[in-house]
Amino acid sequence: RQALSNFTVALTCNDGTRRDGAAANVLGGPLQALQFLLADMARYPQCRPLAAGEVVTTGSLTEPMPARPGAVWEVAFQGIDLEPLRLTLA
Repeated sequence: RQALSNFTVALTCNDGTRRDGAAANVLGGPLQALQFLLADMARYPQCRPLAAGEVVTTGSLTEPMPARPGAVWEVAFQGIDLEPLRLTLA
């Protein structure tokens, strides 16, 4: 749980662009963002609860970057046991 609030990321593109980010950039961390969402939903009786299989995005850890054809983005994580990710845009 501590790792979900404290990890950092390095986002790099094959054009040399780099952005650094942290879990704390999303309302203090992904778990805190989810707690905020659930508490806010509870204030409105017309909201249905989250259901199994629904996806919740908690926000961007880095500044959002443009998606351009041919771009290859890589993200490396520090402070959490996650493998690096690579995204190639067609």
